[in-house]
Amino acid sequence: MSFIKAFIKKYIYSAIGILLIIAVAVAVNALLRKVNARYDLTEDKLYTLSQGTKNILEKLKSPVTIRFYCSRSENQMPVQLRGFTARLEDLLDEYVSVGRGKIILDKFDPQPDSETEYSASMDGINGEMMPDGRKFYLGIAVSCLDKTIKVPDVTPSEQNQLEYNMTRAIYESSQSKMPVLGIMTDLPVAGGNTMPFMKKQAPKPPWIFVQELKKNFTVNQIPTKTTQIDNDVKVLLIIHPQKLAPETVYAIDQYLLSGGRLVIALDPFCLAEQRNSPQAMMGQQVMPGSSSIPELLKAWGISFSGDVIVDMDNSARNVNDPQAGTYPAVLDFINIKNISEDPAMAGIAHLNLLYAGAFVGTPDSGILAKTLLESSLKSQLINSFKAQSPSAAILKEFVPSGKNEKLILKLAGKFKTAFPDGKPLKKDDKNPEVKTPPPAENEKSLKESAKESAVVLLADVDMLSDEFCVSKQNVFGRTVVQPFNDNLNLIQNICGQLAGDNDLIQIRCRKVRERPFVELVKIQNEAQQKFEKKILEIEEEKQSAQARLNQLQTGKAENQKFIMTPEQKQELENFKKKVAEKNKELKELRKEFRKDIERTIFRYEVANIAVVPVLVILFGLCVYVFNRVRSNRRK
Repeated sequence: MSFIKAFIKKYIYSAIGILLIIAVAVAVNALLRKVNARYDLTEDKLYTLSQGTKNILEKLKSPVTIRFYCSRSENQMPVQLRGFTARLEDLLDEYVSVGRGKIILDKFDPQPDSETEYSASMDGINGEMMPDGRKFYLGIAVSCLDKTIKVPDVTPSEQNQLEYNMTRAIYESSQSKMPVLGIMTDLPVAGGNTMPFMKKQAPKPPWIFVQELKKNFTVNQIPTKTTQIDNDVKVLLIIHPQKLAPETVYAIDQYLLSGGRLVIALDPFCLAEQRNSPQAMMGQQVMPGSSSIPELLKAWGISFSGDVIVDMDNSARNVNDPQAGTYPAVLDFINIKNISEDPAMAGIAHLNLLYAGAFVGTPDSGILAKTLLESSLKSQLINSFKAQSPSAAILKEFVPSGKNEKLILKLAGKFKTAFPDGKPLKKDDKNPEVKTPPPAENEKSLKESAKESAVVLLADVDMLSDEFCVSKQNVFGRTVVQPFNDNLNLIQNICGQLAGDNDLIQIRCRKVRERPFVELVKIQNEAQQKFEKKILEIEEEKQSAQARLNQLQTGKAENQKFIMTPEQKQELENFKKKVAEKNKELKELRKEFRKDIERTIFRYEVANIAVVPVLVILFGLCVYVFNRVRSNRRK
């Protein structure tokens, strides 16, 4: 009997213990559901709000409302978007947490013909049509007081830029007035009709970089023949200036000395000018032009090279065919190190420049020069005509300069005027020989900056062109722009920094860094140089053989011109034999190239697959041996 009681008591206590554990688990789970706690283990802390976002939220003076429209029905939301919407909602909850009462989050599930659907439409968020004819909604609108901003591109492809897009919308909605950015250029960066004489031509949209700048600035077009720049222009962006009138250069000079900030993009060989000229659009041959502002550069102690830089360590290559060759004048900078530690370069990892020039010289005293981007030591400045030659021809004459050429240069400090004698004399329009007397305002002409200012110089214009920085795809019936490098981020960073906007710069630069297979890239570079040398040898053999054939041909009689002599036949056979030998060597090089890649990949695969299990086994053996030794000692 006592045995039965003990048995029942034992199992009753066990059952009670199990029920208590379940009850505690349920209670803990219910409590933790209300706690939004997590730990970000990613190297770049991609899932944690950046300090820039926290700074902007802290400076908010009025509450900001975020309206999140999301179709929550499983039948309405596509399967591929459900995980993304969960991540998005988690991000919005974190904004509320960090905002400390300044961020209000309203969540809506738009249903057909409902007030919520009407509200989404008023916020500029339209439903996307599914194959079965139903609509699903996924979008965000941010409002502060009477200003509403729609968050662009709420899609998985843009999730690396989600925080930036969200914080920018919050920042814009809370600002009563955006800073003014002026753009001075003859290139059609603002879009419109590039061929006015063709009235039926559809107007072209602004370049993507201008569209992006408009999200943070009030962008004004400044004529290239202006004689005055308003003081309300926070930053002046000058693109591809060609033979500016002295009065215009003087206006730029005085704008800088009065406290303005300049960004100047120059180019020794501008493809964007060539491709956007009306003549080229009509099929005419147009050569790319060059640009500079020598008067200002000379006053700052800097000059711009009219030659094009080639860089063997940073040459672009055909990613689909590594054996196709490199493009020495097309620069491809990957995993850029911020050598200057300048905020404008923070997070900038990949840049492309095309037929870029270089800045040389040492600035005058009082001006601090900071190089933001430079070439490798294996670079050289060559004539723009030679830069268009095949890579093998460039490689043949290539002699590295052994110095880093400056591609992006930042000047800061107190600048001196390029016009010490005051405003330049203006020529009379009707009689060029007669010059208008200098105005009395010359006495008020600024000779030096009253306070420190800054100028950023870019050695390339093409890097701002759409075709060299973004790809465009059609998704759900609309064009989605996807950057394939950091060219857009760079120009936004520079303009934002000069306008005093460092918080948004910090957020914009947060993204997944490119991590190329360094060993494979090294093998490809070495193999490419071998291929190009062999190809160059074959070309030289061809030219030498052709020269010998021509020499033999000139020594023949008129009636024998079309008949091959035995010497010519023998020379032709020798040439074919040498070409066959070189092609065989190329084939062996390709085979060895593939073997090197396969060996490298196999080595890393073995390391990735086997190292951890081997370490676990070794650790287990060590523990086993340790326990056996300790057990034997006890005996």
